[in-house]
Amino acid sequence: MGWAKFARVENMPFVFKISLALLIASLVGGQAWQHQDAAPGWDADASALRAECPAMGGPEKIDTLGDVVRLYDAYAIRLVGGAIGFNDGCAG
Repeated sequence: MGWAKFARVENMPFVFKISLALLIASLVGGQAWQHQDAAPGWDADASALRAECPAMGGPEKIDTLGDVVRLYDAYAIRLVGGAIGFNDGCAG
């Protein structure tokens, strides 16, 4: 059986059909939550994190939950990078 024939959805085993449906649902759901409005007060939290770690990047204004995640990612990258010697951490 070649890959072209196996890749057709009607020929896939049931477990692969369910896996494909869950993958597509998680992709759609993952994109949906990132665009929701952030709770009030996140700008103050972002300012506190930037004061503690001025070298980190991240979004300047927190409007969506995706911005919150990017802010925490930038903070964690600087902290972990400084701990393992990849960068100068929050000092630089």
